[in-house]
Amino acid sequence: MDGNAPFSDAIRLAPVPEDFRPPRLEAYRGATDSRKHVQGFEATVCYRQPDEAIKCHLLANTLKGATFTWFIKLPRGYISSYEHLKWELITRFIGRTRMVVSDMVLANIKQGEKESLRDYTNRFFAATVKAECRSCGGHAQFPEGTQSGGFV
Repeated sequence: MDGNAPFSDAIRLAPVPEDFRPPRLEAYRGATDSRKHVQGFEATVCYRQPDEAIKCHLLANTLKGATFTWFIKLPRGYISSYEHLKWELITRFIGRTRMVVSDMVLANIKQGEKESLRDYTNRFFAATVKAECRSCGGHAQFPEGTQSGGFV
């Protein structure tokens, strides 16, 4: 299969400058947040100021495994710009994004009737790792979820 087929003719046939040296780029297999991959990619290539076509080819070259399979199955000529490729990639693999827990969710975590304090504590603090409120870490909500409603 032609890995360049999903690109429009303008991208596929664009010349690459002779002195262009591609940066070392992180591979993306689709198992993690696609937005973070694109952000890291853009941070890596921005100082080289590549044109639209080169950015498309560079981003496509980071795709491995399931992401590459997805890419080469796109219709011939489908991708018309870097922004188009970027948003197709992000939306296709957005499900790999880690969900963030709000402090409201933490406030609603309660100790079960037969749940030991240790089990509740482990479950509660495992959820705080994902909490959106990074500064509070959920500690303010912890005592409210215990069976006695706090420590005496």
